[in-house]
Amino acid sequence: MKKQILLFITLLSFVFTKAQVVVNSDNSWRVTLERKDGKLVPFILERRTEKGKSILYVINAEERIPITMVKINGDSMFFSMPAFESSFRVKFQTNGDLVGTYIKGTSGKTQYWPMHASTNTKNRFDEVPADSKNNISGKWDVSITRANGTIRKALAVFEQKGNKLTGSFLTPAADYRYLEGIVKDDSLFLSGFDGDNIHLFEGQIKFPEVFFIMVIRRKKHGRPKKIILLPFLK
Repeated sequence: MKKQILLFITLLSFVFTKAQVVVNSDNSWRVTLERKDGKLVPFILERRTEKGKSILYVINAEERIPITMVKINGDSMFFSMPAFESSFRVKFQTNGDLVGTYIKGTSGKTQYWPMHASTNTKNRFDEVPADSKNNISGKWDVSITRANGTIRKALAVFEQKGNKLTGSFLTPAADYRYLEGIVKDDSLFLSGFDGDNIHLFEGQIKFPEVFFIMVIRRKKHGRPKKIILLPFLK
């Protein structure tokens, strides 16, 4: 009987150990921030150990934003974005995923975005098995239609390698840089996150004449109001 009890305790201890959350290891995650309309805005988060300290990096194309204000307490991790009033509160899952909340300070009410991160994932969007038939590399003349019907001009610069797409929208007021995503058949997807600005672009390609892009910007909710038409620069 004592042997059976001892064996049971040993097995229970083994199971408990296997279920322990591993928090002290380098990793990468595909993070998604969820809007109220269900749209998911993805970006890549990496964790590295440098000089004995945990450092996080937000990855947008060639941009790497370091996050040094990182605190780990048990199975929880708290980190604040540099330069902005925004932070994350997350819990490590037994499989290495992260689940928590992105907290964004604004001039009005503080916003709380549901956040999920898939471990050991470096693809911002789902992989595409074959190269796209369309390549949109180059400069594009942009006409942005505002909600009131007026037009604002801008310039888009894209670089596409296979299905991988990076690029920027350059406007007189502000630039949307370090966007990263994919081209899939006649559709494209781009996103970017810097701690404050949250961008998701979903588009349809009608190459070589024009394609349309729906822009979702900083708000947690509300319908997208901008449609962008991009005639190819000759």
